[in-house]
Order: sequence, then structure tokens, then C-alpha cells
Amino acid sequence: MKGTIIFVTGRLNLSGADFSMYAVIKKLKKEGYKTLIIIPKECKSSSFWKKQKIEYITVPFKLWTTSKSNIMHRFIVHNIKKIYNKYQIQKNYKRILSSSKNDIVCIYNNGFTNDFAVKLSQKLKKPCVYHIREFGDLDFKWNFEVGNKAKQFQKIEKKVKLFIAISNTVKKSFSNAKNYDKIKVIHNGIETVKIQNKLQGKIKKIIISGRLAAGKGHITLLKAIKKLISSGITNIKLDIYGDGKERENIENFIKENNLQNYVELKGFILGIDYQQYDIGIMASR
Repeated sequence: MKGTIIFVTGRLNLSGADFSMYAVIKKLKKEGYKTLIIIPKECKSSSFWKKQKIEYITVPFKLWTTSKSNIMHRFIVHNIKKIYNKYQIQKNYKRILSSSKNDIVCIYNNGFTNDFAVKLSQKLKKPCVYHIREFGDLDFKWNFEVGNKAKQFQKIEKKVKLFIAISNTVKKSFSNAKNYDKIKVIHNGIETVKIQNKLQGKIKKIIISGRLAAGKGHITLLKAIKKLISSGITNIKLDIYGDGKERENIENFIKENNLQNYVELKGFILGIDYQQYDIGIMASR
């Protein structure tokens, strides 16, 4: 074994970020590394890691993001969170070391959502990597401890060995920060598959997959489907894969606009057969 890479993720529900991290873990295992995931508590994603036989432990920690923008709220809440995270690292330090079993290579943080990974890397005296998979402010309306993510970046920049952004646009969203060129762009990879160069018949099959959340744009897509039908284009079928808080709103929109014959909610499925579809949609903000 080449050593252990500790993955930190604050996400409690399975998301695209989880599956992207899973792809990284699979690749690293093939390269001879051992991996250990740290999550805040037992949740939907932990059952997935169990099923995939990937080791994880739970260490309660808090995110630095909040839905409220009030300055006083941010100041009080985030200082409490920082103290709490530092306490959890002290409390669980020996358990993390014993769970890793091999020499720790680095700490990998999946997202730009917390400072737990930075504090842990400092405690372990190991390099830290942040994989930035979202805008945060533009798509999820997150508020950060110091007001905006550029300042948040500057606050931890010297403590992090490398920042990875999944696109040039995500990187540019930090352009107001000093030393933002420390962020390197590595696009998410895709598995090599045989592409079927054919249409699927008269009915054009459309797919959108991902968490059912307002920022993912499902309602916008449904409005587009409605507009197509109203203009006389009815040879379409949309399948929506995923679960989340927006499911009820999506269901109501489908019923209220009589789209039941054109749209189907498939729920969460691991290993979607994309080859059966003609068009894939990504409608996120």
C-alpha cells in the first residue's frame, strides 16, 4: 500500500459530488492507495459506502456555509462552529489515526463547504487538497463565514496545498481572490463507452438526472416541455432521475399542466442506462 488518503465530505445525501468522489476513490485504489472517508453522521451516503465496501468513519463536524446572510448571525454561528470542529478533531484524533491503518498521504476535501479538512491536515501535519465542485453562491445561494467565497478562499489559501476546480467557469468565480491561480482546473472524467449513433424511433427520449433541488432547474425544463407540446411537438418523453426536497413541487407542476403522458419521475437509480436516450439535459443555474 502507498498510504492512506483521507476524504472529508459534509454531504449527507447522495449527490453528483459523492459519485465524482467515488470515481476518484476507485481510481486511487487501483493505484495502490488506501482510502478512508470522514462524514458527519450516519446518513443516506453512508449506506452507499457500506454497499461499495469503502471504509468510512463518522466524526461530527459543521459546515462553514449558511442560508442566512446576516453579519451578526454569521459571526456568532461560525465562531461556534470553528470551536466545535477543533474540539471534534482533538476528541477523535486517535480514532482517525487508528482507522487509517497506513501512513496518511494527504487530506482531500470534497467541495468548498468546511474548514474541518484544513484543521485536520494541520493537526496531522499532512497536505490538504480542496476539490471545488460547485459555485456555492450562484447556484445554492450559500453564504460564507466572511461574507463571500473569495475572502473565504483567501482565509485558507496558505493552508491548502492545492485547489481543484471542475471547470474554468468555477475557477473564474473566485477571480476576485488573491492567488486564485492556485486553483487548477481538472475536468470530471467520463467512462469510455460505445456510443450508439442512432435515433431511438419516433419518440425522442429525454433525460435529466441529479438531486431534485430548486437550483437544478427541473421546473424550467418542465416549462420548456410544456411549451414544446403547446407548439405541436408531442413526440417526446422526459425521464427525471433523482430524489430530493423539490419532488413535491415537480409532481404538482406535472399534474397541474397535464404532463403525465410526457414526463415520468424515475426516482434514484444507480447506474442509469444513458444509451437509451436521445437527449440529455443539464438545467442547473
